[in-house]
Amino acid sequence: MASVLSGVKRSFAAASADWDGPTAATRPQTLESESAANARATASSSTSSVSSISSTKSASSAMDTAIPRLQLPVVHAAVAANHSRNASLPSPTSQPSGRPHYDADASVILTGVRGAGKSTLAVIASTAMRRKIVEADKVFSETHGQPSGAFQREHGILAYRKAQSAVLQHILETHRRGAIIVCSWMERDVHARLAQCAATNPIVLILRDTAAIQTHLRVWDDARVQDLVTASGPVFRRCARFEFFNISETPSTGINEAASMHVTYSAQANSASIATSAPATGTTTPDEDSDARGPAPYLTLKRAERHFLKFLSLILPRGAIPFIESAYPLASLATEDRQFTYALSVRLSDFAAGDVDVEEMEAGADAIELIVDCVSAARDTAYPRLITPQQANNISRIVSHIRRSTVIPIIYHVVLPDPDTAAQNENQCSAYLSHVLHGLRLAPDYVTVDLRLHDAEIARVRAATWSSRIIGTVDVEGPSPSAPSATPPPSWHDPTWLAYYRRAVDLGCHVARLTRRAVELSDNFEVSQFIYSAKMSSSSSSTPPIPLIAYNTGPKGRFSACFNSVLTSVVAEPPTSSPAAAISTVIGSANGMDTADTRTSTTPTSDSVSRPARLPSPSDFDSSLSSSSLTARQATIALASAFVYEPMRLYVFGAYVDYSVSPAMHHAALAACGLPHTYRPNSTDSMELINTLIHDPRFGGASVGLPFKVSAIRLTHTLSNHARAVGAINTIVPIRQLKADGSVPDYGQILTTRNQSGPVLAIYGENTDWIGIRACIRRGLSPANAVRPGSVGLVIGAGGMARAAVYAMLQLGVKQIVVTNRTVANAEKMVAHFTGMLDRGEMAWLSRGDDADQTQAQTQTQFHVMRTHDDPWPAGFRLPTMIISCIPTHRIGAVPAPDLTLPPAWFGSPTGGVLVELAYKTLQTPLLNQSRKLAQQGWVSMDGLDLLPEQGFAQFELFTGRRAPRRLMREEVFKAHKDDQGRSNLPQLQGRLDNIVNQEP
Repeated sequence: MASVLSGVKRSFAAASADWDGPTAATRPQTLESESAANARATASSSTSSVSSISSTKSASSAMDTAIPRLQLPVVHAAVAANHSRNASLPSPTSQPSGRPHYDADASVILTGVRGAGKSTLAVIASTAMRRKIVEADKVFSETHGQPSGAFQREHGILAYRKAQSAVLQHILETHRRGAIIVCSWMERDVHARLAQCAATNPIVLILRDTAAIQTHLRVWDDARVQDLVTASGPVFRRCARFEFFNISETPSTGINEAASMHVTYSAQANSASIATSAPATGTTTPDEDSDARGPAPYLTLKRAERHFLKFLSLILPRGAIPFIESAYPLASLATEDRQFTYALSVRLSDFAAGDVDVEEMEAGADAIELIVDCVSAARDTAYPRLITPQQANNISRIVSHIRRSTVIPIIYHVVLPDPDTAAQNENQCSAYLSHVLHGLRLAPDYVTVDLRLHDAEIARVRAATWSSRIIGTVDVEGPSPSAPSATPPPSWHDPTWLAYYRRAVDLGCHVARLTRRAVELSDNFEVSQFIYSAKMSSSSSSTPPIPLIAYNTGPKGRFSACFNSVLTSVVAEPPTSSPAAAISTVIGSANGMDTADTRTSTTPTSDSVSRPARLPSPSDFDSSLSSSSLTARQATIALASAFVYEPMRLYVFGAYVDYSVSPAMHHAALAACGLPHTYRPNSTDSMELINTLIHDPRFGGASVGLPFKVSAIRLTHTLSNHARAVGAINTIVPIRQLKADGSVPDYGQILTTRNQSGPVLAIYGENTDWIGIRACIRRGLSPANAVRPGSVGLVIGAGGMARAAVYAMLQLGVKQIVVTNRTVANAEKMVAHFTGMLDRGEMAWLSRGDDADQTQAQTQTQFHVMRTHDDPWPAGFRLPTMIISCIPTHRIGAVPAPDLTLPPAWFGSPTGGVLVELAYKTLQTPLLNQSRKLAQQGWVSMDGLDLLPEQGFAQFELFTGRRAPRRLMREEVFKAHKDDQGRSNLPQLQGRLDNIVNQEP
């Protein structure tokens, strides 16, 4: 290990000086001769102390060329008209797509120090992408007949390095496609070879916290391991274009991760899978009557799985990871293409302090804006122009924490020091760029770049951009309580602002963001005129326009911030505010909702929903973070007060829905977002009544329950592809705008025309049940049971929910599905429906992979109908790892509750599986109790309280065009649910709520 550190230290200065990968001609030479290094490395023992590396850091000041200074802020028309343009940077004829140029089957290379978790992540990627794993150390041992350490001791370090280089070259030549390659080697020749293939293969540096690495290495103390991590980062960054911080998992059950999971390699396919081990003897079994259970130990890696696959999906072409695409409605629209979206601004320093709960704060937000506020505070003399390794690792960790905690996009925003100061301080300008370029390695959804940089600097950012979308930004402050004598910003009438917008367009930005501090209230009207002028200038330009964010900041600028339609920066709700408070009747009256309607509506009894609203006051906010001092809920309430949003009526229809907890869930979500709508249960057996209510001018949408999931289709004018494939709907929304030819608008327009009343011209039918079922299956399947070609699913039932369950399995890539139902003819009818659609090629959207994947999805799916539970399990089908029960679990009218259990042999999967019972009125059912008793065998049990929020998230997006506040909706479901005696189950259910560790993207 000491020799490894010696190699790291020799390369450290060179790596820190060429952070962004300059050419070999510009790299500084190593600080010591190879022979001297080899002699020391050979003589060093594994217990040698780590010598100081501070002396090598000073080499970072030997930059090859000085980075140009900032352009001064443009404040006069004459200056605006004379922006310099780089001749080598022509204006694009179309906006860059931002998608990677890698081939879909290009091998992914994972690198980083030992103990970072590369092998586990490789197994996750291998399983999801159906690729083999190639471990460089394993290939070295197979090639030379001995481990790499033994080879080095026997042959010396020079021969060892030569052998390493040859082995890696063979791996890269042999496995350039269709593999996950793992390499921990840190020698310069190795990284030079890796760098040569960086243009064709994604190379990802895997980082991890020091404690986890130290635990894996089992040598040295934390301080020495920290030195290794700090020193190795710049070395690996020389060849790795991307960076992923692997956040350590700690099983809450107390069962050691290594004891509950191990990696198994297949000799034939050279692939890998994760297998589970049963808990040790003496581990307690969850009581079958208790729902206060934590996550199974074999689900420990679920968050890591979702997190890493999400990251890979951002850097790889669409289709590289089968069945990874989000099913939620708003995922089909770019955030900047939606109306009235909000970016929750949070400082990097707040995350570093550890006092930020992303899931708690994100209600009402459409993106998380990470404000990197450490540039001006940089004082490390060894890195006067660069981001330090410690800063880089910290930023990587925090971005991973955000992405792991939420599904909304990340905006990476580096705060530019005061432009006047930065223009005179070359180090600050360089530090700003190094922070921006580091952020691009983390694949944020958006990255900002200041439009006051020179063209060459912005071109450098564009060249380093892979999948991120660029927001060209200018923020001009003015007089404020902290700086009363500051120069007032230029008026919106000043041509400077239009010049900045045109500059963003010409330089290839995807979005422009221009803000200034308001001096007078009249500034809010000027910005509207500026937005109109920018739109008119774009219509006469040959370059396509880009979305424009433009508003005033400061207390007097809130008006324009509320009416800015794209990614307004907002702050979190203050702790003293109740995010689930109901919309006040004052807001309802202001929007024309009669108070009688408000009083008589069926509302949840939860205290969190019945409390009156309290609007946050300016004193609740830290104005130094966002000078707008505005929350997303405040902005939405302002839109409702101004009649932009109108109060809508939402329903859940069904024969017996009075017990439904959907009203509590949706009311809480509506209130948290500031929307003045109501959501009521309506138990009815009359289709005519439903038809009347859905044509009310204030109808906003409805959930559809039994028995209308199929029959309600006749009330619709158009169905989504998913609803058509399922043959059932559970959601209907009104359409109030048609195309010029009278046809129904596209999906995007339907989503962006919510929250406004008017005549209903058409009804759109959707099915979100399958989305919820798919999410539950994904949450419950351990990595050992990840869907593979041989995976088998069992569906119990043949109604609308059973159809959704079959469709969810097809969407996950399940090729073998067994169906059992009391009425065999209905099961056969359902199977015939899906078989016919697959045979006719009507489900091409099931896979976003290549044509072969789609053909396989359509032609190789097998169904089998079990006529009785006594029938033998079908030949050629493995035992199921997914069981979905879609039949009612409680008495309905004269029909008694079923007493359903399954043959014990059907639970015989050696790795367990997931059972989901979709009903939730009764949580203690014979089938759930049967499954819970098998927890130690790897079976995870879920019920309708898991399903309801997941499908509800999608419904909320369809009803409102807004992101669902997921944690809040889950909490309200658990609060509102009552047991058979009408008592709250929250104390028993709280453990389940606290241990939900995975979110469907």
